[in-house]
Amino acid sequence: MAIRKRYNPHKVNKRIADVALTDLCVVWCNGNKDVVAFNYKTTKEILIGESTVMAMDRVRFNWLTYCAVFFREKNGKEKIKIAEVPAPYECFHHQLLDSLNEAHLNFVNEFDSIRDLICGVGWVAIPKDEFLSEETLDQLFRARGAFSYLAPWQEKEKA
Repeated sequence: MAIRKRYNPHKVNKRIADVALTDLCVVWCNGNKDVVAFNYKTTKEILIGESTVMAMDRVRFNWLTYCAVFFREKNGKEKIKIAEVPAPYECFHHQLLDSLNEAHLNFVNEFDSIRDLICGVGWVAIPKDEFLSEETLDQLFRARGAFSYLAPWQEKEKA
């Protein structure tokens, strides 16, 4: 006679969340109040339902985050510098922001010598360990309005 495995609600919730969060990433850029969900394979914004929100709030994930700094050079050329920041532990979506803020500030402080060229910052968080190319990240950030603000040198010229 086979031994029956006991029902484990955490494992069931994890499996449901894995399906609900397939190809999903969360994107934020400065100037935007809200964090927006995107499908990172199509780089299109998606509306998330209650099941997806519950999956992010009730299940811990090993979040992989890409922090970015957006630059606009004096010749008008736009550039993005990206750093990969893995989560220190499995965490909920709302716990991610604590470790992310510190890592993002440290990353921005690396560019003190060219702070005059910075026109924005942003991040992309993925609940699964999936590598995203720089082109995909660029498309996600541009879709969220990454270069919609002026760099300090442009503000000085405008004034």
